[in-house]
Parts: sequence; structure tokens; C-alpha cells
Amino acid sequence: MEEESNPVTDKDIEGLMKYAEFRSAYKVSTASKIGSILFGIIGLLVGLVSISANALNLILVVIGGTLLIEGIWLVAAPTYFGLLIDGILIAIIGVWNVIITFINAKITGSTVAVFFVYGIFQFVWGITTIIRFRNNTKSIATFNKAESKKYEKIADSLFTLSPNEYSDMFSFKAGRTWKGMFNGNNVICMSDGEDIYVTPRDKFCFVVDSKKTRNGRNKATMLIDRKRIKGTIDDSSMENYDEWVSQAKSAITT
Repeated sequence: MEEESNPVTDKDIEGLMKYAEFRSAYKVSTASKIGSILFGIIGLLVGLVSISANALNLILVVIGGTLLIEGIWLVAAPTYFGLLIDGILIAIIGVWNVIITFINAKITGSTVAVFFVYGIFQFVWGITTIIRFRNNTKSIATFNKAESKKYEKIADSLFTLSPNEYSDMFSFKAGRTWKGMFNGNNVICMSDGEDIYVTPRDKFCFVVDSKKTRNGRNKATMLIDRKRIKGTIDDSSMENYDEWVSQAKSAITT
């Protein structure tokens, strides 16, 4: 295999690590998107069913409908500030479920504990989301737009490199193409130039299947932190990975 010197410097790697945090801070989690839609549907249905018993449940219909629309918006066009709106709406609907439980209890003389617990759960979910938004704001504040553009170009340039030419690179296909670079005790992973992860060595590995695909690629599972991604990896990438692992073992024994 022909080996070339990777054009990415150690300083670039440090910047990419910060850039990965910057990018993840803007990312709206799948749990938030699904949670908003589910809470919105439940709120909307419960409000419509209960509106005949108590006209105040019209408020629940409005909040549930708004949360449903917001959840769909997060799926269609996710934005960083969507986290804040998401947290506020879910916290509000949680508080409302607690309040309406007490109001209905006074009217009917009975308490539905499940709605009280459900309301508390929603309130905690909403507050947790707001806290996550505030924490992410701190990460974003440490990285300006000019730096973002700079490291976005570096990430894009890394994505064009081939493991056949660079011994510290790998390529992994799983629906979309992943490219990565082994750098000391960290691995930088990118998916089609979109998602970027900087993962410690002990939280990254390939689990290779004994079977190969028709085009000769190795079936494998890529583990990135808590993510498990099934796909295929070429022989060059596996050689680079095995060499990286063996270097780590040699460092431990010496």
C-alpha cells in the first residue's frame, strides 16, 4: 500500500474536535423530535376527548396542536433554537396536565394519578431539554462562524481522502458513506460530510463478520461510542484499522 503524509496537522485535529462539539450542539436529537410529536398527539387527543367534561381542556388542545406542529418542524427543518421551543412547550403541557388533574379532581371527586405522573414526567423532560439548550449555548459561544467555515473545509477535505493512499484513513459504507481518520487516541468520523464525531479510542471499534459481500467488501459493525452501525468495509481500511490497534497494544506493553 502506498502511504502518504496526511495533510491534516495536530492543530487541525484539535480544531476539528471543537468543531465536532460545535456541530453536535446545533443538532436536535431524535428523542426530542419524536417526543414532541408523541406528546403533541397525546395532548391533542386527550384535550379533544375531555373538552366536553371541562371547557378548559381547549387549552390542552391548543398546546398539543402547537407541540405537534413544532415536532413536525423539528423533523422537516431541525434548528438549534428548536430545542428551546421544544423544552418550553413540553414543560408547559406538563404543568397543564398536573393543574388540570387537580381541577378535574375537584369537579368529579376522583383523581387520575396516571395523568399527574405523566404531567410531572413531561415537565422534567421539558426542563431537561431547556438545560441542554443552555449547555449547548456555552459550546457554541466558544466557536465563531469564521472558525466553523475553516474546519468545515478541513472536514470536507478529509472526506475526499482514500484509505488506499493514507494509512490513517478508513472508509465504511452503511446506507451512506462514512470516512474517518485514526489520530492517536481518538478517531474522527464523518458521514457524507454531514455528521462529525470525535471518539476516544476505547469507544470505537469494528466488529467484522466472516462473510463478505459479492464485491469483496467485509461485512462489519462500526461502534462509535453508543452507536452501532452495520455496513461494509474494504480491505485497505481494515489493514489501517488493524495497524492502529496493534500500535496501541505495542504502546501498552512497552
